[in-house]
Amino acid sequence: MGIKILSSSKEIKAAIRGIFSVKNQRRVAIVAFVGDEANAYLPYPKGIELYCWPKAGGTNPNAIRDLQTRGVKVYFSDSLHMKLYWSKKGTIITSANLSTYALGSGGLKEIGVLLPDSTVNIDKIIQMIGAHPVEDKDLDVLEKEHKETYRKNPGLLNKSKTEYSFAQWYELKNHGSKWKLGFYYPVRVRLSKKGGEVLEKEHGSKSYEDIMEIDDNDYKQDDWILCYEFNGSKLVGIGWMYAHHVVKVSRRTNNKIKYRYQIIQVNKLKAYDKKPFGIDAAFKKAFAYAHKEYYKGDKDRMEDVVPSKELLSLIYKQIGNSS
Repeated sequence: MGIKILSSSKEIKAAIRGIFSVKNQRRVAIVAFVGDEANAYLPYPKGIELYCWPKAGGTNPNAIRDLQTRGVKVYFSDSLHMKLYWSKKGTIITSANLSTYALGSGGLKEIGVLLPDSTVNIDKIIQMIGAHPVEDKDLDVLEKEHKETYRKNPGLLNKSKTEYSFAQWYELKNHGSKWKLGFYYPVRVRLSKKGGEVLEKEHGSKSYEDIMEIDDNDYKQDDWILCYEFNGSKLVGIGWMYAHHVVKVSRRTNNKIKYRYQIIQVNKLKAYDKKPFGIDAAFKKAFAYAHKEYYKGDKDRMEDVVPSKELLSLIYKQIGNSS
């Protein structure tokens, strides 16, 4: 393995996933802070060694408890500020903490470098930082300090995250991030046996945030999906979904599963890359109008999950007309 510069959060996240993908090998993460939704960035968590600084406002005690539940071995080290991810598949030295601000939708500008595993002596580094296994009393202290920090600084919980409006997204060259459409019906979807196995294997838990069933393989992993529901001609629901997993379902193993694929969003949306654009009142109104004008009740046409240029243009013009 040579040296590879990781010039964005997305590249860093992909590299971590790559070197941590072999779950029966030793894997070590040394970071300053562990934030909310940290489990989204550590695949196959069971057995991972995690070293972090128990600093209130930086490391979230609930995130630590969640990782422990998934089989991560957590250690605390005061004043720890390095960020290093290591396995026999490689070493990542980076600016990125294990947090949504660094690796998800937080928008921090990060950089890193992927190196051979032999670049560092991981045991020497661990010995140098003087860490100790996390005990319940450590988490109790961190939680008390964590609550006090946010009580005194409520703005920390509401850091603004700038996102494009639909009009801004549309005006970008070749438009912005690609996305797909997903018409849904308000029915309960039960996690399939296969879906549960995938979640348990990769995330150490069968919990998930959202799920959708489809009959055709129109969606791929990491797709952003604009899900919407109409009641007659009225738009009654619309929102984003992230395709963390697309699982093929065997009807023979679960007769209650009607469709051939399940799309599973494991974490909250903030754990993923920034949404293509925000959904505001102006977009909802324009989307409802454009949908009616473009599809005119043609259900076959609605099966195309990639939004056409004509549909996008109608939405954009309608937003402009109403402003």
